[in-house]
Amino acid sequence: MRTTPFFLTRNEEALSRERPAEWRLYRVFEFAAAPQIFTLEPPPDRAVSLTPATWSASFR
Repeated sequence: MRTTPFFLTRNEEALSRERPAEWRLYRVFEFAAAPQIFTLEPPPDRAVSLTPATWSASFR
């Protein structure tokens, strides 16, 4: 389904801002029955809600 949540790394999001003319995210969905493609152009937060999903932990 086109609206299924997906993961986007911090580096991918940063690159979308640094090189917007070159950055695109392509999602293939429904590939078992009727393949479709969704293209996300920068900035990604224009089309999707970005929610932190992991923590970076380092020793003090």
